[in-house]
Amino acid sequence: MSIPKTHPFAFDPTYGMRLEELLAVEPPEAPEGFDAFWQARYLKALAVDPQPVLRRSKITHPDWHVLDLVYISTGSFKIGGWLILPRQGEVRRGLVVGHGYGGRDRPEFDLPVKETAVLFPCCRGLSLSARPPISENPSFHVLHDIDKPQSYIIGGCVEDIWLAVSTLTALYPWLSGHIGYSGISFCGGVG
Repeated sequence: MSIPKTHPFAFDPTYGMRLEELLAVEPPEAPEGFDAFWQARYLKALAVDPQPVLRRSKITHPDWHVLDLVYISTGSFKIGGWLILPRQGEVRRGLVVGHGYGGRDRPEFDLPVKETAVLFPCCRGLSLSARPPISENPSFHVLHDIDKPQSYIIGGCVEDIWLAVSTLTALYPWLSGHIGYSGISFCGGVG
């Protein structure tokens, strides 16, 4: 794999390093209590009944049934999004698709999947899950409660993605163990 020489950034994303040097960078040691912190959050998310509510969307597509979706995440936060189902074939697997820092204004349809229920959640504070006092501006959203580890927005967004999986299994129990994840930018890291 080569590193592109042109990019849209105002900085050098390689920091002047070659691929071998980038791959040799070791991550820092996790802070004290890191694993326990995330395990506790995961167990808290698993205990939530997402109570998904579906309704026919105004968005249409020839290959997909499009449904508007709302489910409950941790802290009783309502998460909006979309569920798309194939018009042909059975639903045999699930896929949760995260979004970038700017949120999402509709589902994506050009996906290389078949027989898949695809859930597009909007993480708390963004797009269909916007709620004051959380800023929808990505530069401020990512900082919301950063000084409070238990309520920092990113932790809640991680839980929103975990609850998206619970939502798919609540709707389609046979998908348990057959759900994948795809995310970019913001949700690439969150997922």
